[in-house]
Amino acid sequence: MVVIVGTQKRTVVSFLTSIKNLNLKGWLITVFVILILMLFVSSLLTIYTDSTTPRLGSFSSVSSLVGMYLAAKEYIDWLCELE
Repeated sequence: MVVIVGTQKRTVVSFLTSIKNLNLKGWLITVFVILILMLFVSSLLTIYTDSTTPRLGSFSSVSSLVGMYLAAKEYIDWLCELE
């Protein structure tokens, strides 16, 4: 990409990092961690709140947190790049 600032022409270099792929073992560990954390958060929601759907709420919360961790560590990429 070329950016013209005033009368000078500058080239902007973008560094693209490669996304790592999870193998079968990595996906199994991810599912296991989600299930264990889901049970823990579900028990906390059952004890300390009067939620009608503690398992559904804990699954959505834990899976989004694990997904954000994997995205931050560049194991998965959810965002579409627009050019």
